[in-house]
Amino acid sequence: MKKKVVSVLLVAAMAVSMLAGCGESTSGGDAEETKEAAETTEESGEMEPEDKSITGEEFDPSEVYEKDNAGIKIGLTLMTYDFQFFQDMIAQAKATADELGVELIDYDGSNDTTKQANAVDDLVSQGVDALFLNPVDGDAIGGATQEANGADIPVITVDVKSSTGKVECHVSSDNKMIGEEAAKAAVELLKEKNGSESGFIYILGFDPISSIYDRAEGFIEYIEQFPDIEYVHEDPDTLTSEKALEKMEAVLQTYGEGKVDVVFGANESDAIGVISAAEAAGRKDFKVIGVDDSPTLNEALADPESIYYASVVQQPMEMGKYGVELCTMAAQGMDLGATYIATPLLTVTKDTIADYEKDMAEKREALAEYYD
Repeated sequence: MKKKVVSVLLVAAMAVSMLAGCGESTSGGDAEETKEAAETTEESGEMEPEDKSITGEEFDPSEVYEKDNAGIKIGLTLMTYDFQFFQDMIAQAKATADELGVELIDYDGSNDTTKQANAVDDLVSQGVDALFLNPVDGDAIGGATQEANGADIPVITVDVKSSTGKVECHVSSDNKMIGEEAAKAAVELLKEKNGSESGFIYILGFDPISSIYDRAEGFIEYIEQFPDIEYVHEDPDTLTSEKALEKMEAVLQTYGEGKVDVVFGANESDAIGVISAAEAAGRKDFKVIGVDDSPTLNEALADPESIYYASVVQQPMEMGKYGVELCTMAAQGMDLGATYIATPLLTVTKDTIADYEKDMAEKREALAEYYD
């Protein structure tokens, strides 16, 4: 069965850093590309340091907990405090700072590039020993990153990477792996429904944003192992649930009952738009897989009547923890062990949503004093 790809994947150079909790981040793909470039340079005879990428499971910060970290000041600025993703990240960052015995000075970027750049300027003037940076915009923050570099302040970026300036280590989800994990769930659904790795998958992404591009690419790379899986990949006009709904309405008109087996929405708004369109059309003949932990998607997972089947969720608490640990290590002059750390992922299904929500509630309760 011939595969069909509607959108042409040619926007690797169009990486745009946007809101990340919903996953619009510059991710591990950057580290992979840099690594390949370093390897090529070495082959040509010019020795350049090679970037090192590791998983969160491989990261071992235990040594820094044995040190006296008193007097170390870490400056932190997140793009926003408005969403659960970032609230979880900052709460864990504060808890980790207390555990390590370091001072954490934090600023809300309020989704304002100028405000965040001013925050970095203020942190630099306060003489922080390291900077934990989650940029509103990876391009716009470049000047502030370079300002910190000029003051010999090590910079750790989390979820969204600064496009210019020196970053000691970047921490984020591996977005291609997010796509791959979603694809694994999709293949299991096809086997359950059709008795084999065969069927039709519709992929709704948004190529202009690098993280979503990577998720779709990772998804496609995985399912292309199976010659009897056919797919179509398209984008909404803009990245909103309303535009995703409009796109899915057209898809449902094109593909009648029983023609679509699985839909992958590569971010929260895509998945919500797909679910809404299906509900409006009364269609229950396919399942939906999405990305991220959100109240709307969690509610859909918990509903036995919903066609929403699984979410691949990121781990913002781990990002907050690793970010503070790395900043403390950098302030101590320690070897960080990597230039990119991929944080763990978790696939949550209808069968596991209750346990997942219970686990998250317990984690948030344990950090209750750190939530504003």
